[in-house]
Amino acid sequence: MLKSIPAIVLICGTLSAQEPSLESLRQDGRWKQVQARIDGWYRANPQDPYALLWMSRVKQAFGQLEEALDLARKAVAAKGDDPDIQTQLASTAGMSAGSAEGIMKQYSFAREMKKAGEAALALKPDHKEAAEMMVMYYLQAPAIVGGGEGKAKTVAQQLTRTQPVAGLILQATIAYQKKDQATYRALVQQALAKDPASADALMAQATIHLLVKPQELDAALAVYRKVLAIRPRQAAAHAQIAAILAEQGKWAELDAAFAEARRQLPDSLWPYYAAGKNLLDENRDLDRAETFLRVYLTQAPEGGTPSLAAAHWRLAQIREKQGKKAEAIAELELALKVAPAFKPAKKDLERLRKG
Repeated sequence: MLKSIPAIVLICGTLSAQEPSLESLRQDGRWKQVQARIDGWYRANPQDPYALLWMSRVKQAFGQLEEALDLARKAVAAKGDDPDIQTQLASTAGMSAGSAEGIMKQYSFAREMKKAGEAALALKPDHKEAAEMMVMYYLQAPAIVGGGEGKAKTVAQQLTRTQPVAGLILQATIAYQKKDQATYRALVQQALAKDPASADALMAQATIHLLVKPQELDAALAVYRKVLAIRPRQAAAHAQIAAILAEQGKWAELDAAFAEARRQLPDSLWPYYAAGKNLLDENRDLDRAETFLRVYLTQAPEGGTPSLAAAHWRLAQIREKQGKKAEAIAELELALKVAPAFKPAKKDLERLRKG
């Protein structure tokens, strides 16, 4: 079954004249292009808070969390009164909490995230990215580190007052997390009524079609194509289109979708991974799934997309389903060679070696 994408997917000075285009690249997930633009800026101005901010974002996108967190802390130390900088610290601390070993480290990072996120909202109460991040924090964090559904609703309602579409989608995200599909659907429709051309609202609308059973794949596909008509380089929409077409077995259309994605996003092969993973999840056309994943492995992943280790792990799952245990083990070993701390591969390798 194709997995839906929540309404909010947490991502998150001297170059000010370029920042709008940098922001557009960031929103589309074109992190290699962002890195190419800021490398020289950062090297020449390693203490500039905005150079630190953007380099932290890049490091985070490429999974280099320790470096990203260190850079975000330096940026806050240099200019703690900027809500974007506080939001970046919250984002990196939150991701660090999710990957930390041990409950005390997790709580320490969680408290750092909460402090920075709330600082960002104190500086700018309608900061969209900070609001999105803190809503997810309040929904997911235990009470001991300040979680609470009531706080999440307050932040979402506050955003709705000044940014109605973003606020409604954020309220819909709360409903999504609570598995309240009726409320989710109603709030997304309200957001679309206010701005039918909102790419974010359309992405949320597509999720509605994927939540029902049976999934409304053609309807979701049409919505994702609307997104691309507005934002042709929206990486997540390209990936979802590929996944849907693979599930439907529309191979000619899928080839065309791959070609368009490569034209718009030459630095990313995410659609190939999405198509391969969906076939794997459906346990069909495994040879074709392997082909797609092998294509994904032919270039370095774009920031914010699955790692090479994840692709090798998926290939190991294919080999295991095919009864090829030795080849599955070999793929898991490759995954751990690329990323020694990759937990899913470590777990599966231990299981296969024991079995």
